[in-house]
Amino acid sequence: MPQRPECIVFRGHLLRTSGSQYTSWSSEDALFVARQRLSSHAPASTVSIIYRYLPSRFFIYRLDFFADTRLSNMSQRFLFPRWTNKFLALLGVLILAGGAYASVLFLGVTSPETLNTGYRPLQPVPFSHALHAGELKMDCKYCHVSVDKSAHSQIPATQTCINCHSPKTAAGAPKLSAIHSESPKLKPVRESWRTGESVDWVRIHRLPDYVYFNHSAHVNRGVSCVTCHGRVDQMDIVYQAKNQSMAWCLDCHRNPDPHLRPVEEVTNLAWSAGSEEKQLALGAELRKANNINPQTNCAVCHR
Repeated sequence: MPQRPECIVFRGHLLRTSGSQYTSWSSEDALFVARQRLSSHAPASTVSIIYRYLPSRFFIYRLDFFADTRLSNMSQRFLFPRWTNKFLALLGVLILAGGAYASVLFLGVTSPETLNTGYRPLQPVPFSHALHAGELKMDCKYCHVSVDKSAHSQIPATQTCINCHSPKTAAGAPKLSAIHSESPKLKPVRESWRTGESVDWVRIHRLPDYVYFNHSAHVNRGVSCVTCHGRVDQMDIVYQAKNQSMAWCLDCHRNPDPHLRPVEEVTNLAWSAGSEEKQLALGAELRKANNINPQTNCAVCHR
């Protein structure tokens, strides 16, 4: 049995006996000296450490270093120099900084306000809402026919476009209306009519799949298109004007009065009550008359 040199640990500090006084050692020094003392007993063995609790008023522990001959040549393993310990703190700082940067990047860049507001893709047909809804005063429901009947506001079918922009037939005359029947801008519409394939419109307003929104429930209670989509009648190229985040929706559900109007004025995007005071008074009246009590619990939108 090899000799077991002892080191004393007092309150977490390694100590050794020097006469009647205790002298502090670092853990690296203690382990190094223990190995040196054991080298004459087991030069090719590893040094194992056993902590033994010795109950006393000073909470003193004893470390026994002994040779474990069951393991071979482990005492010869490479140890990094002490100065490399400084890099541990630097590594910790880099990990924290990287985590903070990733959090800001994920929460900031992917938020609805950052990602979607102002999104304005080019469409295969340069349809101008400013011309059709603004100048020509076409009602929104002429193209979006299901907005007051279903949860979704459908994209107009090619047939709707052909009602006004009918291509020429084999006889050389348009079958329906002859407005810009040969315009190159309307070529995708004519191709869609000829082939039966839909025009590849690009969707602009897109809620996450886990969000349920019902257009008809809002439109039939006096919430105008302008509340969620802005003044589309002034847009040559439609873009997302509102961030449509959950907080934005909840603000309206908690206080719907500023957004309510007579149902017959829902698609009149230029309509105004006249002043903020009149709008709030009208909104409160319509909310009471139509029994409008928006809910704010999670199950309303997350079904």
